[in-house]
Amino acid sequence: MLDEAALGDEALRLCQALLRVDTTNPPGNERPAAGLLATELASAGLDPTVLDSAPGRGNVVARLRGTGAKPPLLLSAHLDVVEADAPTWTHPPFAGEIADGFLWGRGAIDVIPGLAECEIDGRTLPGQTTEDLLRELGAILGPDVELEVMRQAPPLVTEPARSPLFDTIAEVVAARDPGAIAVPYLTPGFTDGKCFARLGVKWYRFTPVKLPRGLRFADLYHGTDERIPTDGLRWGAAALADVVLRFAGAA
Repeated sequence: MLDEAALGDEALRLCQALLRVDTTNPPGNERPAAGLLATELASAGLDPTVLDSAPGRGNVVARLRGTGAKPPLLLSAHLDVVEADAPTWTHPPFAGEIADGFLWGRGAIDVIPGLAECEIDGRTLPGQTTEDLLRELGAILGPDVELEVMRQAPPLVTEPARSPLFDTIAEVVAARDPGAIAVPYLTPGFTDGKCFARLGVKWYRFTPVKLPRGLRFADLYHGTDERIPTDGLRWGAAALADVVLRFAGAA
């Protein structure tokens, strides 16, 4: 039986510890955060591995082996965060303070790189190509601007949307938030799912958080005073664990 209260406490403690590690990208420097997670995973009986894609750019990988009767399930997340202008924050962005029912800190809601100085971060829609994006940018910027593609990834479409995993997500959402309906949607944010999809992985972005009425979730993304409600984090940790356990056949 899943102890959801203990799980919520653990999720809050670990999230707070991660928020206190400055992984602002650039440069990233996720190694300390990866080491923290590796220690946590090892204490849970797993055998984590920390891999560096570049000096200081640590990634942690751990595997809980099943019987092979069902397809594997991958849980993935970023460790790097966007920059934060500390003087404009109510609470320091890397202190992980709990106040007014929220856990405050850069990365509490979203942890992806987003600084753009001389680079343009463009997102192509399903049905569009990189050439389509370059053509639109060229028309806006004019002939005096030279555009160069540094890296690219085609838009990701999970088809068909329905699957045993999606059905499990829908069941959990309906059970834990009566009246709620899980629906596929288009996310404008970057996702590593683009890379995993090239390997044949079916990808869903499911990051459950229960928000109080009146809180504009979109305003928290990469913004000043980024924070997550502690009760909402606990709810989300339990919902995600429920999905994993049901899908794996352990609940």
